[in-house]
Amino acid sequence: MAAVSITPAEVFPSTGASIRTGTLGVGVTVTAGVMVYLHTDGTLLKCIATSALAAAAVGMTLNGGGPGQVVRYVTSDPALKLGTTAALAAGETLYIDDATAGGLVDAWTDLDAGGAVDFVTSVGIVKAATDGVVNFQIVISGVSKA
Repeated sequence: MAAVSITPAEVFPSTGASIRTGTLGVGVTVTAGVMVYLHTDGTLLKCIATSALAAAAVGMTLNGGGPGQVVRYVTSDPALKLGTTAALAAGETLYIDDATAGGLVDAWTDLDAGGAVDFVTSVGIVKAATDGVVNFQIVISGVSKA
């Protein structure tokens, strides 16, 4: 497969979601559906699997914002909806993308496709293709894909 296409208006947490707030870092603009990590300065930046720090996701944004603004983000959710445009299949595992900051990929083979070292962080397993329902549980490996 490839990068997961998420339409911001289709991202909805369930009633079982754990949600936090954080401040976006310098130069960061997000919409709902963007994966973020906590930078050493305490701000949120977009995840990317090319470094251990940037692959250490803390959650997915639930609203948009720009530098210095506060956003809500989901840290875990047994039934997070990513929407129909995500085009997911039940049983797929989602990972932090190595090519697009803040994005996800839905195939193990998509990691290191460009030859770069990729740090593996899985963010959940698709429960239902309809509405892209995901058991959203972040697992940070801290190691690169061999």
